[in-house]
Amino acid sequence: MNDTLITAIRHMGLGFAMYEEIVLDGVGRMRNNYLLDYRIPTALDMPPVSSILVETDDPIGPFEVKGVGERAAIGTHDALIAAVYDAAGAWIPDLPITPEKILPALKKNEHSSGRKENGPWTRIEKERTRRS
Repeated sequence: MNDTLITAIRHMGLGFAMYEEIVLDGVGRMRNNYLLDYRIPTALDMPPVSSILVETDDPIGPFEVKGVGERAAIGTHDALIAAVYDAAGAWIPDLPITPEKILPALKKNEHSSGRKENGPWTRIEKERTRRS
């Protein structure tokens, strides 16, 4: 298994979550169709990423291994959304997550004690507490 490939795909997922945005005009044409306007991350923008490889036998796959491909990017943006929510109490569901989207959410929550009482994780925690 190629750990470098997995790291590159994780970086692709982070780029999708934090940088890449398609801007359309009223007719549906892409307004940021040049690399000058369409931001993608460089190697300097990416944090170090580590992967944990779990070995399994897959009798269907070639050489009895499972493929990785772009599956490693699935969940990256969800994890980033959850991390921002846990750290700042700001739920940012639309991508990319940028400071311009986080700041208004932080200002909205500045008088609260961090997490919103009606946020998704708070509801899960209340249900978990109720059951135990």
